Amino acid sequence: MEANLKVEKPRVRKSRPRTVFETDLTKMMSETKKPPDTKKNPNFQPYYAVRSIDLWVSNIYKLFIGLGYEDLSLELLNNHQEIREYIVKKYEKLNTRQAIYNSIIMFYRPDFLQGVFSQEILDMYLNARFEVQSLLKQRVQVNQNQKEVLDKKSGITKEEITKLMDLLKSQSVYEGNIIHRQKYMLYLILFIHSHYPFRNDLATMRVIKKTSFNKLEKEQKDNMNFLVIDKKTMYFVRDDYKMKGKYGALINPINNKPLRKAIDLWLSDGLNLYEDPQKLDFTYLLSQDNGTPISRNNLSQILSRETKRYLGRPISTTLLAKIYDITPTSVETATIEEMNEVKKQAQKRGHSTQVKITHYKN
Repeated sequence: MEANLKVEKPRVRKSRPRTVFETDLTKMMSETKKPPDTKKNPNFQPYYAVRSIDLWVSNIYKLFIGLGYEDLSLELLNNHQEIREYIVKKYEKLNTRQAIYNSIIMFYRPDFLQGVFSQEILDMYLNARFEVQSLLKQRVQVNQNQKEVLDKKSGITKEEITKLMDLLKSQSVYEGNIIHRQKYMLYLILFIHSHYPFRNDLATMRVIKKTSFNKLEKEQKDNMNFLVIDKKTMYFVRDDYKMKGKYGALINPINNKPLRKAIDLWLSDGLNLYEDPQKLDFTYLLSQDNGTPISRNNLSQILSRETKRYLGRPISTTLLAKIYDITPTSVETATIEEMNEVKKQAQKRGHSTQVKITHYKN
């Protein structure tokens, strides 16, 4: 007897009807061209793939519904603070968060949000995605010394560096005069780096009066770093640093009064050992006691040797930049005001906010 087998019909997944909002988004993106292919790929397609568009649209729709929004439109993406906080709270998986940020960034564009687009808000979404990407990439592990220095519980803090600066100042200044030049120079290096996250740009930097600086031709300023001074102003001009090719010469005013006072003492006394204080033009800001300029490698060696001596671990200018980093713990939920301060700090070092988040966040 043949077995009477019952064959079930295959299940058919019923999809809900697409909303007008989703249909409109799909049409907008389908008609949008990709950025030009600069590499001249023969397989380059000028329009986005249908599957990609469907995923981006679905993510935007689910995001808005999850937030309880009605009367859906892309203008709702301007609620960036609420949206970013919701994404962090709702989605634990970093891959999911990255996919949602990708979708938002694809649709948050001037031609789609005519009149209500904000570059500042787009930057907040970009910064959030960069933070997620940096966590996903599992960046090259920092070396053991960096781990120890930056350890939240046992590492070196800003407070410890401040104590070291106070010690160096007390041991190198007496009655308003510098009595130990090398200790004061280390104090000044740390003091400057507590406000300016430079690389080793202080090495070979020259002091010059503003009147003299203004008379220099462009080629005389190229590939040089200066501390420009006059009676009322003081500022760094850097034309010799890692990202100079992208950002050009950088100007950083020195507005902190204690730092200006510390530099003034150095200029009037610390450089008086080998140079007439009335003729500071082109004098090296940092130097050996005989006036020999300090190279970038010398600066690294001084910082590494002396900080290990006082703090037990060697510190570099890179570590100082990380120790004094002001990036919020969670960039994804940070405010515009907080990220504007991060942007200013990144500009002082000479790189983008995204590079700061990826490589210098402490």
